[in-house]
Amino acid sequence: MGTDEQDGLQELAVSLAFLTPCFTHRSMYSLAKMTEVFIDSTFGTNNHGYELYCVLTEYDLVSLPLSYLLLDTRGGGRQAGIQINCMDNGIAT
Repeated sequence: MGTDEQDGLQELAVSLAFLTPCFTHRSMYSLAKMTEVFIDSTFGTNNHGYELYCVLTEYDLVSLPLSYLLLDTRGGGRQAGIQINCMDNGIAT
């Protein structure tokens, strides 16, 4: 688990991220068979304030997860600050 203090925020943003073998063992998976990469999320599905994001690829007509991100999104100011920080670093949210 990691924490990263964002400038201008009073609380820490807590996240847990990891890669799957589909990403870390790329020699086992042919890049030519990966036809698209996309992101899916579980926005607003629980009362605990955590959201799950997944980067997936289509491989031989099957969706395979490449990585996961579990993000603490409690507190509107903190979430807005994280999104601004991402945009400042060239990451689309």
